[in-house]
Amino acid sequence: MKTTLLLPVFFLLPFFTIAQNADSTVIKQVDSLIQVSRAFTGQGDFDKALEINAAAENSL
Repeated sequence: MKTTLLLPVFFLLPFFTIAQNADSTVIKQVDSLIQVSRAFTGQGDFDKALEINAAAENSL
């Protein structure tokens, strides 16, 4: 009984980890874009900061 339930889980597990890696990559990219945007804001370059924010928004 237990092997019948666990067998499909082991076959599906790689697919779940691939999806998590893809999500993690997107989150890191958006986080980097936000950091760049904050740097531009700190320098007073608000137009570039808004462009970076739009790029971060579009990557989601």
